[in-house]
Amino acid sequence: MSSVYIAPTQEKLLERILDKDPQQRSQGALSLAKYYPKRDTFFPLLRLCFDEDPYVRADALLSLGVCMDSRAYFMLAGYFFRAKDLYPDTATEAQQRILQALKINRDPRSVALIEHAQSYPHLKKLARNTKKELRRKNQRDPFLYTYLNHENDLSFAKSFLGVLI
Repeated sequence: MSSVYIAPTQEKLLERILDKDPQQRSQGALSLAKYYPKRDTFFPLLRLCFDEDPYVRADALLSLGVCMDSRAYFMLAGYFFRAKDLYPDTATEAQQRILQALKINRDPRSVALIEHAQSYPHLKKLARNTKKELRRKNQRDPFLYTYLNHENDLSFAKSFLGVLI
């Protein structure tokens, strides 16, 4: 007899990310992105990217990639460049986590950022591997942008689709 895992409800996970315990917030972020990769999970995860606990921040950054929201690229790119200003003690770890998130997210717009990351000595190898993996994944399964139900937004965004060579 096999057991079946039933994921917590989205409401329970949204409660978990507000918990006082950092481990609960961290696990809540990862679970929310994994089980409910929808547009409405973006802002709760975004808030956790600025949590006082570095482990919660790291898991929230990764979760932004996992949730596959096309808005995540802009947040991750901005955070990548401001990591040293925001959290100097954990900037390298944050930048590494962002590269991992971009690899999971697979947004073609992130190629330029990943190429820039190759100029950082401490990120060079990870950035090179991230770019290679991103290219491989997008050839097999193209990234799908998510939009609101507004036709003008969709047509405008389609005119700026990134392409991997």
